[in-house]
Amino acid sequence: MMHLSSFVLRWSTSTQRNTKDEIRDPRFVALLIRHFRLLQSWLPLAVILVAGAYLRLYRVGELPPGLYRDEGFYGLDALRVLRGEFHLYFAANNGREGLFIYLLALGVGVLGRTPEALRIVSACVGIATLVAIYFAGRNLFSHRVGVLSAGVLAITFWHVALSRVTYRAITLPLLLCVFVALAAYAFKSHGSHVRRTLAALLAGVAFGLTFYTYTSGQFVWGWLLAFGL
Repeated sequence: MMHLSSFVLRWSTSTQRNTKDEIRDPRFVALLIRHFRLLQSWLPLAVILVAGAYLRLYRVGELPPGLYRDEGFYGLDALRVLRGEFHLYFAANNGREGLFIYLLALGVGVLGRTPEALRIVSACVGIATLVAIYFAGRNLFSHRVGVLSAGVLAITFWHVALSRVTYRAITLPLLLCVFVALAAYAFKSHGSHVRRTLAALLAGVAFGLTFYTYTSGQFVWGWLLAFGL
């Protein structure tokens, strides 16, 4: 028993000595500082994304209460897609672009014919926009600008409101942010030629898809010219 106690005491003393030596090691200190800076850099963005997701998902099928007329038409068009009726442009309810309706069809196909199935699509698009605007701000300016952009958008009333109802306009900001993020990477980053070329191609795809989001997407050409200048 005494031998065991002596062994435990020596092991404890040796462990404490090794721990102190590790703490004094410059490489260990540098590693701690690097991890702390990473945490300090990314924690605000993580908090913003969690808060933004909460604002968009909390009781999304109940608040606002009831489905209004346009949401009902979107749901009917989603059911038509599930029955095999595919269109680029849906004529019902004064006509609507098709991209959002195909996303709704996916939601209804997975979750069933419920208000949550319709509205959760908008909520997910809204959350994705927070990520996209971060990368747009980071690729154009800096990490800090990207985080601030995501933070502002996360609590902006109009974006939260559109993320909680079934309305196709929510898809336009997402694709615009994706386009800006990819275009900025393609033309401003120091990445490999292959990555920059791929980013440019995907930026073109994102830009093309904006015409299938919402009526005001037709005016993106003017915005693109201004952005290019």
